[in-house]
Amino acid sequence: MRRIFTLLFLFAAACASSPGGPAYAPGDPLGEKQKPTTIYREIVDPLPKKIPLIRAIVPEGYRTSQGSLHSPVIALFSKEVYGGEASIVVERYTEADGNATDRELFWRNLAGKGNAPSAHKIGEKNFSVRHDLRFERSVRRISPGDPYADYLGTGHAPPRLSLVEKRRFLVGGDAYRLYRCRKLSAWGILADYRRARDKKRLPQFFQNSLKAADRKILSACFGQAVLLSIGRGEAIPDIPKPSMYRLKIMAREERDGLTVRMIERECVYVTDVAGGFAVVRLRAPESQFKTEHKAFETFLASFVYFPR
Repeated sequence: MRRIFTLLFLFAAACASSPGGPAYAPGDPLGEKQKPTTIYREIVDPLPKKIPLIRAIVPEGYRTSQGSLHSPVIALFSKEVYGGEASIVVERYTEADGNATDRELFWRNLAGKGNAPSAHKIGEKNFSVRHDLRFERSVRRISPGDPYADYLGTGHAPPRLSLVEKRRFLVGGDAYRLYRCRKLSAWGILADYRRARDKKRLPQFFQNSLKAADRKILSACFGQAVLLSIGRGEAIPDIPKPSMYRLKIMAREERDGLTVRMIERECVYVTDVAGGFAVVRLRAPESQFKTEHKAFETFLASFVYFPR
């Protein structure tokens, strides 16, 4: 009986692409000094032994899963990011696996199927990658209560949807959460942290500037992944500050659907292997796609598939 032991990376992301696709500078991939990692499958035939599946550089911050993976997935890597998780997934579609499919049918079944693969140069290698695949999914139902009251307080009442309406932002929605983040200068705290880090004054920042209340704001507004990165003195990604115009659109959508929704983006690379083809996907929250696409570059530029 076959079991795949490999550390799962949650999946992510979206590739924004201009006509012809984004351009990648040589030497851009993250972790270029890292050594590639080999992912194995363990079988009993009749004695236990490991068979190599793939080899690639696992990008910085990504974890490899040790859970059992189900066909067509043969390897999965994940990283917690602002807005959710990013993941790189390797799939295999072959006759030997019993899941062989036509490549054109595979392309047609992808969301955003109108986007043709575009050429990319990563380092010295050329790849054809399909970009701008988008997915919208429900994150949670909006409850009547305020899940962020202990973190963001209630000093800023939910605003009206417009000057002529009585309806207001839902207390339990993300639009109201982000509205308070704006009012409480959450992005200002990030800017202060970046300046202190650039000037190598983080000890003073942590001691004199970053209060317990600020940590609560950072946690509620940007998530634990960002808060932990700040605590370790690491670089933090660019996080767009939503305008009031965008928040009002979000608030209307939340009132209509009573759910908090998230847009993820994905890019897909397909390569021929014996008996079929292999797929490498990146999926991530829309706001973090550009950052995590660098991790995808790192992985893809070093990717090696071992024949069965």
